[in-house]
Amino acid sequence: MVRTVFLALRSPQEQDPSGMIRRLASREEAHLVLVEDAVYHAIDPRRAEILKEVAHEVYVAKDDLAAKGFSEADLKAGRVADYEGIVELIMEGTERTIAL
Repeated sequence: MVRTVFLALRSPQEQDPSGMIRRLASREEAHLVLVEDAVYHAIDPRRAEILKEVAHEVYVAKDDLAAKGFSEADLKAGRVADYEGIVELIMEGTERTIAL
């Protein structure tokens, strides 16, 4: 079971989730889900490297990525996940979820 899922919604210009993740969970415990404008974090090479340092796994919402005009091939960190998989992870596969 995943210990902590962090759910990021904001773009890199609005928020850097890495500080909060570092404060609340170890890298091994932290899984990050990027939805809405937060998918840009996984496309920017510099920000993607930071995410890989702080989170054991990074999931990027497939529909939000496509809505921004990107595909899985554009990711510099993480892997795509559909909403069903994200909901399953949050509802059934984690001890706690923290929205950022």
